[in-house]
This record gives sequence, structure tokens and C-alpha cells, in this order.
Amino acid sequence: MHVLFLTPWYPNKWDAMDGIFVRKHAQAVSLLHQVSLLYLHSDPDATDFSVVLSVDKDYPNLTELRIYYPFSKRKFLGSVSKVVNFFRSFVFGYRYIVAHRNHIDLTQVNVLTRCGILAYLLSVFKRIPYVVVEHWTRYQKENYSYRGFLRRRLTELVVRRSRYLLPVSNHLAETMQAQGLTPRQVVKVNNVVEDFFFSDPDTRPNGGGRVRMICVTTFDEPHKNVSGIVRALAEVAKYRSDFILDIIGNGRDIVSVRNLVSSLSLSHCINFVGEVPPRMVSKFMHRADFQVMFSNFENAPVVVSEGLASGLPLVSSRVGGIAEMVDDSCALLVEAGCERELVVAIEHMLDNYKEYNRESIRQRGKAYSYRAVANFLNDIYNRSLA
Repeated sequence: MHVLFLTPWYPNKWDAMDGIFVRKHAQAVSLLHQVSLLYLHSDPDATDFSVVLSVDKDYPNLTELRIYYPFSKRKFLGSVSKVVNFFRSFVFGYRYIVAHRNHIDLTQVNVLTRCGILAYLLSVFKRIPYVVVEHWTRYQKENYSYRGFLRRRLTELVVRRSRYLLPVSNHLAETMQAQGLTPRQVVKVNNVVEDFFFSDPDTRPNGGGRVRMICVTTFDEPHKNVSGIVRALAEVAKYRSDFILDIIGNGRDIVSVRNLVSSLSLSHCINFVGEVPPRMVSKFMHRADFQVMFSNFENAPVVVSEGLASGLPLVSSRVGGIAEMVDDSCALLVEAGCERELVVAIEHMLDNYKEYNRESIRQRGKAYSYRAVANFLNDIYNRSLA
């Protein structure tokens, strides 16, 4: 089977981590099928179209075609030229893929709505069925941005025509359906975790007598609320000093969080690691004792599934699909924004993390492996074609 992936989020020349979860889905599917991925993006510095073709050496059945297109800098003409060049890029990319990679059997749309319109057109004019995988939190009231009459009508059309809607959490499915999006079939699809997260090191580094926590995040305060974790730890630090937190990531609000740590005199127990590649994230997880999150909203965070694959118990806010991924055997969940509950949960986990069975948690994480997700999507594809 030849599957075409269409996505507006994907690792690109500006951001190597953008849409990394889409790439993992494409890699998983390529274990069983031929995958061609088409990524289209406007480039404010471009004067002409730029085409970048690459084949993943570790996943030779995956071909990535990135097309960066120019647009006019004038206010009205800019919007028009973006739309025109977006469709011109798609036509070129589609023709190239068909000419060099054979007939397309099915399209997977990743993130609505623009790419969904392309898949809809292929279904009408080329009779190619499609499924929709959605990751976006824009349908949730905490991050609501699903507005505009035309956007909403087009999205409704795309979803209604799809063979399957595959949100990454049941919570996301419910919020989308509450917005009037009514697919033929809706089934949750898991995100993918790299295989090296499942490895269990023979020896775990000594934390110097301190319990080691980990937080993998983006420094976006309205979303991730890292400052809430810092303030909670300031309360914990009033009574004990037997812990250290590694914060991995970067983002627009990192300076303000660093300043907060400094002002609360917590530099001795909070370590800013910065942004590191996934394999290094797995090493930090393998040496941690538990994971901490305190987001204001989420869907199905990849870092939670990575933590499960690493055998880590979790302290987190109860938002989005997180409660679908864990239970009392591997997590303590608190209300979003309630720092008092977070303090109590962290203190409990500091004293009781050894009571959680890391191997049992790791087994739960296997639902997010490449092979498990590949088999799931393969079944969805076959049903869609039938």
C-alpha cells in the first residue's frame, strides 16, 4: 500500500522538533507500507519555490518532500499569493510523488484544516479515500481558536467525508464532536514512542541521596505552567532538601521561569538542561525517579507516553487525555492550577515512588511502540479501503 501523509506540522528548516509526533506516525506506518510525506510551508524570505527531497535512512520506505513557497509582502496580495502558491506547491508535490512513487492508495491528513481540503479534493477527483489524525488543542475552551465561518464549514466537510477521524485522545474526540464535527467513524490513535525509551539500564546513576524528578516541556506559561511547578517546589523546599528537578526544553518563557527560580533561591534543586535530542531525553528519564507536569490543557502528551515507556510514575494535572493514559497504579493527578494539590502530590511521590512497579508501568507504555501503532493504523487503512 502507498500512503500519502499531508501535514502542516513537521520538522523543518526553522524548527527541527515541529510536528515530531507526525514524523513518528509516518515512520511507524513505513514499517508496513510505502509512505510519501508532503509538507508545504510559506517562506517569508523566499523569492521562488524551494523543494527538499529526503529519504529517512533508518526508514527507507519513508520519503519526505518539503516544499517552501514564496508570497507577496503586500497586505492583500500576500494572502492571495499564499493560497495560490500553497495549491501550486501541492499540485507539483502530488505529481512528483505519483510519477516517482506510484499510485497513492490512501491519504492520511495530519492536523486540520488546510491539508484536509487537499485530501478532500483528492477523494473527489482521484477517488483516493482519506483518514484524519488530529493533535490540535484549538477545540478546547482553554485554548479555543476554532473560529471563522468558512474555516468551520470546510472543517465539517472534510471530517464528514473522511473514512475515520483519529484523535490522539477520547477527550479530543469529545471536544471536536461538541463543535459539530461528525465523522463516519471515530477511534483514538496513540502517539509513538521511540524504541530506546523502552530499554532498562542495568544500573541507574546515584542521585547523591536526592530523589530525581524530571519535567520535559515547552516554556509556554499559558499552556505548560512550569512556574506553577516551581512555586510548588518552593513550598516543598521549606521542609526538605532531598530532591532535584531536571527541566528539559526551551521556549519563549524560559527567562521568566529562570528568574522565578532565582528569586525563590531554588537553583540548588532545579537544573535547566535545555533542549536535547530524544535519545538524551530517554537517558534523563531512565535515571529519574518520577515525572512531573502541571499543564493547563493538553491532548495526549508524548512525554507522558515516553515516561510510561521508561517506567516512570507521574505527577500531573488532570487535563485533556492524560487521565486516559494512566491510573492510580502509575500516577497521581491533581486539578489544573491547584498548586496546593501539586505540593501534596509531589511530597507523597517523594516518599513513595519506590512503591510503583517500573516494569509494570513500562508494559503499559508498549501500547505506544512503533509496532503497536503501525499495526493499529494498518487495520484502520484496510477498513478504509474496504
